[in-house]
Amino acid sequence: MAEAPYVYSVLVHVDPDRGGDYVAWLDNKHIADVVGFPGILWVRKVRLDEPADDGWDRYFVIYGFESRDVLARYQASELFRGFAEELKPFEGLFRLQRFFGQVELEIG
Repeated sequence: MAEAPYVYSVLVHVDPDRGGDYVAWLDNKHIADVVGFPGILWVRKVRLDEPADDGWDRYFVIYGFESRDVLARYQASELFRGFAEELKPFEGLFRLQRFFGQVELEIG
């Protein structure tokens, strides 16, 4: 895995009964599109063992970026803006929390 000095992470909560199509879109469309954006080095999706307090499944998606500038270009891109339309069929089936920052320490 290439070193990524900047990361963008998303904590995703998904309805365990009705969110299967959203997870399939995330795995088969969204992540593949994002990792193809110039300057995004890799993507990792982790299914968390503990569900949310309301019982929803949780995933942590981590994107490795070459820089903060790449994240800014991604967020200003047509690709990023286009996801709003793609997400409409899944409204109410997921919740997101986003985090981003510079990697300060990497060991191993």
